[in-house]
Amino acid sequence: MKKNKRFELRLSDKDYQQIQAKASQFGLSISKFIRCLATDKQLPPPLTAQTTYNLLNEIQTELNRIGVNLNQIAKACNTSIQLGLPIVVDFRLLEANQRLIKQATQEIEATKKNLARGA
Repeated sequence: MKKNKRFELRLSDKDYQQIQAKASQFGLSISKFIRCLATDKQLPPPLTAQTTYNLLNEIQTELNRIGVNLNQIAKACNTSIQLGLPIVVDFRLLEANQRLIKQATQEIEATKKNLARGA
């Protein structure tokens, strides 16, 4: 939905800092935080160091799986070369790895944005 209406609100420095801190806890901009509260939309779960740690562990696990898959492909290619056989590549495996890399990259970008908001 296009947001074309502006709403101005006057706050004390203290109130602004409190709202900014609370929005950061949820990884939201001040505008989105206030919209969620004003329209009774559910706030996302608060960002915590544990949440970030868990997400980074998941990303690391995915990247390790990709590394194992790539090593298997390299070994199969090297073995074929040594035996003088044609190299056969499973493109489904390559596409699966490509999807995992894209997903991990997106998760890293989202984590970076959330960390930047909290800083």
